[in-house]
Amino acid sequence: ISGRVDREAYITRHRPEYPVILYANGQLPANTKLMALFLGNRLYYSERKMIFGNQLFLKTVKSADSDAAIFGKLQRRGFTHLLIRYDLFNRWTNTQFNDREKKMLISFFEKEVTPLLSKNGYGLYRLNTR
Repeated sequence: ISGRVDREAYITRHRPEYPVILYANGQLPANTKLMALFLGNRLYYSERKMIFGNQLFLKTVKSADSDAAIFGKLQRRGFTHLLIRYDLFNRWTNTQFNDREKKMLISFFEKEVTPLLSKNGYGLYRLNTR
């Protein structure tokens, strides 16, 4: 109201994922489909299709036998990008997945996605195209 803090700085103070969502809005194609992991069902600033996918991601990894299988399952569902809150995602993966699944996830993030932006504890990744 006083004009000392602009709108984006104010929202970022209260919604630390906001800069990553702004980047997605401005840089990603209109047909982007984001899987949001641990975003707390906050999609109101997103101009791209966003699905909250914690349980879907869990099922995808649990049913996969390789990093490529995780990629394929996500791609078949139309996902093009992942938006992740790191602290909660990391804690969750350590409790939900066994050693084999954790290794698959590490390989998935090394081979099957490209990091686009990391800011304020949130990351945006593009699923690689084939």
